[in-house]
Amino acid sequence: MGNTNYIPETPMSTQINFGFSPCIITDRKCVVHGFKVGGEKVNESESYDLKYIANMLNVHIEKGSLEIIGHTDSTGSKKHNRKLSLERAVNAAKLLREYGLDKRFSIVKIIGKGGEEPIDTNETVEGRYNNRRIEIILNDLEYKESRFINE
Repeated sequence: MGNTNYIPETPMSTQINFGFSPCIITDRKCVVHGFKVGGEKVNESESYDLKYIANMLNVHIEKGSLEIIGHTDSTGSKKHNRKLSLERAVNAAKLLREYGLDKRFSIVKIIGKGGEEPIDTNETVEGRYNNRRIEIILNDLEYKESRFINE
């Protein structure tokens, strides 16, 4: 018999990526949520989001620079969270390149902010899930020329 009061750390409604875009280019910021508690590596959902971002940038943007910022929830010490958030950002940068992000995009900054900038409460499972994230800030973007098929 297990503990009947067990609440999973990742909310059931957010365990699967349903194909929603992690960013819109005009917002100049992409957010990938859902790292496991204490996890520096991406899981399948975050991997999908990073592949999407790399592809989207390659297709629509001529060039630009990226800042990758890692974040954690409030679980753990400040020192641990700062290190963990940096590891998340570094891993995300590596994966973006692995997933084909073109060299015309420079990654100018990779930082970890720990739990210093929550975007949600740390009092709930869902809030902590939202706070475990990386943000990709898109700077100096030059858009590719778009043409309609009938032009």
